[in-house]
Amino acid sequence: MSKILTVGFSETGLNRIEDQLTPLKKEMSHLTIRRASNGAIAKSLKDKPDVLIYDAIELKPMMNLLVKVIRDSGFSGYIIITTVIPMGLYPNEIQKYNKVFILEKPYLRMQIQGLVRKCLSIHEIQQQRHKRYEVHMPSVLECYTRDLKIKTVLNNISTKGAGVEGHFGPLSRGDIVKLHLRFENSKKERIVSTRVQWIKRTAYGTEAAGLEFISDKVLYQYLLGQAIIS
Repeated sequence: MSKILTVGFSETGLNRIEDQLTPLKKEMSHLTIRRASNGAIAKSLKDKPDVLIYDAIELKPMMNLLVKVIRDSGFSGYIIITTVIPMGLYPNEIQKYNKVFILEKPYLRMQIQGLVRKCLSIHEIQQQRHKRYEVHMPSVLECYTRDLKIKTVLNNISTKGAGVEGHFGPLSRGDIVKLHLRFENSKKERIVSTRVQWIKRTAYGTEAAGLEFISDKVLYQYLLGQAIIS
């Protein structure tokens, strides 16, 4: 049986999270979701949940102490903190802890579902040997040769490429698209050119795609070829 414990100050916030996770209960008949008040975390952790979701109004430096207390209690499972991140405050200290993730508000429903799903289905989410980093943040794919923008979720990124999840419509292997990114520690949008390496259906009704970062030279050759064809 898989167990999720939700904790927070706002009943409305916890209701929203549980509503967002309802589809997972349909996928996993063994999944249970319980909630606890902010003052009863230690007692509730004795039930040994697999994932603790802490809904915070705003990220504060003292949150680092909360994570330390939770870890010192003996809880070694995954911790997901959903919160607003004030400008200039970075969650670097918190994310030094193993199995701790910050999900910045506002987030997409598929983001929290995807993150919880991965926490429940694999033993470790961490940097891979080829320096691929697991992330969970909104992103946008934009076609170079047609008027099409697709909202996606960036699931991982490395020096060579990225993995995204969403519904890709007419996109296919070999297409070259812009990947729009806005990282938590920067208010500036980053745009990189990528080539679609593969697209496959997931077990959850969405699609996953592998993107390869490309050089300006490859982009120019692609656009030149498209201009000749048209």
